[in-house]
Parts: sequence; structure tokens; C-alpha cells
Amino acid sequence: MEGSGAAASAADAPATLGPPDWPDEPLSPETVPGRHDVPNTTQYPYATIGTVRSATGVLVSEYHVLTAAHVVTNQQGEPYDPDTMTFTPGFRDAPGEPAVAPFGRANVTEIHVHPEWNGDPPVDDLALLVLDRPVGTDAGTMAIPDSALGDVHTRSLFQAGYVHNVTGWRQIGSNPAPQPSAIGTDDGYHYYCGPLSNGDSGSPIWTEIDGRATLLSINSAFDSSEDCSNAAVGVRLNEQRLDRIRAWMNQDETD
Repeated sequence: MEGSGAAASAADAPATLGPPDWPDEPLSPETVPGRHDVPNTTQYPYATIGTVRSATGVLVSEYHVLTAAHVVTNQQGEPYDPDTMTFTPGFRDAPGEPAVAPFGRANVTEIHVHPEWNGDPPVDDLALLVLDRPVGTDAGTMAIPDSALGDVHTRSLFQAGYVHNVTGWRQIGSNPAPQPSAIGTDDGYHYYCGPLSNGDSGSPIWTEIDGRATLLSINSAFDSSEDCSNAAVGVRLNEQRLDRIRAWMNQDETD
């Protein structure tokens, strides 16, 4: 279900978002209106963002990556074998260019999936991956807020993730402020309109606080309509989820 192409109404998030809408032709950031290519993937905060399977994740510590649960689980919500997964921050493999993995590749050793996740996005569509080496030391990390931010819809928002096609190349694209523009929030979810595409599942929606990229939500589904009549949905980092993420990370440190 990587890169789920269905979207939710801002007024009523559905229980199920449906299968991905795979593109017939190769995509690039330029083919998605408002999308901007990021040629230098070693710059912060883009270096913290990388590929997980056919989608996106973001480093939140030296050893940990946040992504959407549907990226790393089957349709029943059960995690895939972590031994089959890697995370590559700052990866770029655009047409006509040599592939670049400036920080190398890390193996996934463990997957924490939100206990309320059952395979139907966007409900608690959140997972934390544990890596076998501290790739975030060199690539950097995106900040997790100390507490849930209540003014999400008033902030300038940023998003970046991997546009991809079935032949496998990855080209990171960015949506600079003020896109994606927030059109609503509730305690659990964040609704916004922006030029997202296949591969953006698990990508970060962030704002800047004191000069540092700070996570607001993890993208679960994107708006596939040209007029933004539907909204993309992010799994908001509310207090319950922030506590869950910290518990996962603390558990890993004590194991």
C-alpha cells in the first residue's frame, strides 16, 4: 500500500483509503504541479529523509525512523520481516544521473507499529523503525516536539518525500512553504492540500521552530485531485502518539 493515492475529506476521514494508484509513466517532481526537485540531498533537513521500501521515512534519532505503518505492514496490519528492509537517507537515483547514497544504507532490525493500527489508513498509521547503525549521526535528525503543537493550521508547513515509479528510481521532491497549506486539524489528524504523489507515504510534514525542522505529522494519504477538493491526511503527533514514540525509543535504549 506504499504511496496510497486516495485522500480523505477534511470533514470526515474515512476508515479505508483503498489501494495505491500506480503511475503508468515515470514521475518526476516537475510532473507534479508545485513540486520542486531537491538536487542536493545532503542539505538539512532533506538529508534526514530517506527511502523505506517504495515510500519515505524520516530520522528522529541516530537509530530511529518514523514512517507510516502501511509502508511496513501487510493489508492485515502485520509488520513485514524487518530483515527485508533498509533505510537510505538522502538517497537520489534520478534519470540520467548516477545513484547517490551520501550516508550509506542502514538495515532495519525492529519495527514498532502503533497498537491501534489495523491496516486501514489513516487510523493510527504510524510506525517507528530501529536501525542497525547510527546513520542519523551524519545525516542529522528532525526534531520531535516536547508536546503536541496546538497551532498547526497557522504555521508555515514543509513536506518532502520520494516521487517514484515502477522502474524503481527515486527523486526527492519538496513542497516549500506555504505548501502544503493546512485546511484543518483535529486531535488525531492533520488535513492539508499540497502537491503530493506516489511514494510520499511516511514523509514528514514539518515546521521550523528556532531554526530547526520540527515534525507535525506523518503523511498517510495524499490529495490526487487537481483542485484540492479532497485533503491529504497526516497522522498528527498528538500527546498520545508522542508518548508512544518516546516509550518505543526508551525501550530500545534499555534492551
